[in-house]
Amino acid sequence: MISRKEHKEDCYIVFAVMIQYLLALLQECLIAIFRIPAEQTTIYRVLLTAIPLTVAIIIAFKRRPILFVVTYTIVLLVLFLNVVLYPHNSDVLIYDSLRFVLPVVIPSALCLMSISSIELVEKVVYKLSWFSVLFVVIYMVEYLRGRFVIDTYNMTFSYSILLPMISLYSYNSKLSKTISIVLFFIVISIGSRGAAGIFLIYVMYDIVQRNKKLILPISILAVLFILSLTDIVEWLASIGLKSRTITLLLEGNIDNLSERDYIYNEVIEKLKVSPICGYGLWADRVILKNTDTYCHNIVLEILLNWGMILGAIILLGITFSIMYLYVRSDKYERNIIVKYFCALIMPFMASQSYLVDYKFSVFIAILFLLNKKLKLSL
Repeated sequence: MISRKEHKEDCYIVFAVMIQYLLALLQECLIAIFRIPAEQTTIYRVLLTAIPLTVAIIIAFKRRPILFVVTYTIVLLVLFLNVVLYPHNSDVLIYDSLRFVLPVVIPSALCLMSISSIELVEKVVYKLSWFSVLFVVIYMVEYLRGRFVIDTYNMTFSYSILLPMISLYSYNSKLSKTISIVLFFIVISIGSRGAAGIFLIYVMYDIVQRNKKLILPISILAVLFILSLTDIVEWLASIGLKSRTITLLLEGNIDNLSERDYIYNEVIEKLKVSPICGYGLWADRVILKNTDTYCHNIVLEILLNWGMILGAIILLGITFSIMYLYVRSDKYERNIIVKYFCALIMPFMASQSYLVDYKFSVFIAILFLLNKKLKLSL
């Protein structure tokens, strides 16, 4: 048993790490509703991330100083070797390391690793999910009032509510499940098909592992939904919503890669030239000649960064760790693995970069906590 003080500190640490989803939604509201320049909102978001996370780091460091020292020593050594071996990447490597890797990505994982249990993560994330709903409601009300216009779709908004959407659905409550379905329809109305598809994958998994008898009625509902897509599009248009996701589906272009095929081809061609050594961390930004452009696929990014051999070992190691935990876990723990894999890892299959986005490191911390729980239960 942990003390009351330790429990409060644990809850605070989880809050400080996972609040970034909420801050992303806040940033979207500030940009769209209050017309605050994106650069200025980024400053607000950085401050609101840094202040609570700094306190969490201090608490976690006092608990696990060796873990922090060893991890940062290894990370700094890897970064230094990359600068030496791949000097052409050094500018973007140093810039992003100082902005994301060292102050946010690494400490997010280490802080979560210092808490007592995975159950606390579940509780705090669920509560934060309801706050996310509040921001979504404000965002949608102002959108429908005509305060702002979405020309195509809002990817950042979609992925910012992915974890809240899945968290609410996973909770054994009709209200939370209903709200998660509402969030799903909001995503397919103004958001990206990636987030919507990931949510559906989790829902199908949940249905199968909870009650196989529901597979048939759910399948029937899915067919009815597809048959009604034209009417849904017309209805959405009548209330001022233009769903890019449903439009692509009706046009037979749901697999449209939005120019990602060009990025993938460029990366694959480069890998053919240097398959063993790779090109070092952040190489995709240099190869694609844009510091804001990246692989949009975590598998390709890891192979490009580390080479085919070492990259394959890293990917297989992560896969084995997930499978090992899944096989040895009970139903409750398996649901946690799948939930956070869907919310934190699957977005990396078509968007975002594991080097600067904290979600990848948070998932590693989730696996660490689950493994600790498994050892304690043996």
